[in-house]
Amino acid sequence: MKSLFLIASLILSLSSNAATATIFRIFKNINSKNVLFYKVNYDKKNCTFTSDVYADWKMDAEDGRWKPLSKSSKKIKEPLWPRTSRDTKQALSFETNAINDFQQEDVIDSSDIKVFIDKQKDGKCLIRNLVLIDKKDINVSYLYTKMTFWGSITDVSVVGKGFDNNKEFKKDVSL
Repeated sequence: MKSLFLIASLILSLSSNAATATIFRIFKNINSKNVLFYKVNYDKKNCTFTSDVYADWKMDAEDGRWKPLSKSSKKIKEPLWPRTSRDTKQALSFETNAINDFQQEDVIDSSDIKVFIDKQKDGKCLIRNLVLIDKKDINVSYLYTKMTFWGSITDVSVVGKGFDNNKEFKKDVSL
């Protein structure tokens, strides 16, 4: 009985260190209330990543539920699916087919998004992404895409802050 209590206590203490962070979001003009969130799980005690990057829809156009990108149709899922590479426990990178397309259209300079986690002086974890845009390191908050009814993207806005100077950043591109 004592060992069962010890195991239960260990599981509770481990789960209390688990957290989820949003890396950035994608908004669009069609079904604009449905927003795609790129996320990662992390250990908030050690400030280390515990999962690969994944994506969930917040379905506010419907009933407000969360829907994993994996439950989307292939047509939607395929260009947005994140492929993660692990660098260290505090650094990873990911790319998607859509991000590769944005690089080819000169919206961004590099097709991979780097994600870092750092422990701050107060012990909290700070998670930032780094996207190279116009030769500047940007911590992207969100992307806004204007689409046609058939799914073609005509315009992209990237909004964020300078990685080092925290200066507001916005880039608008017509494709």
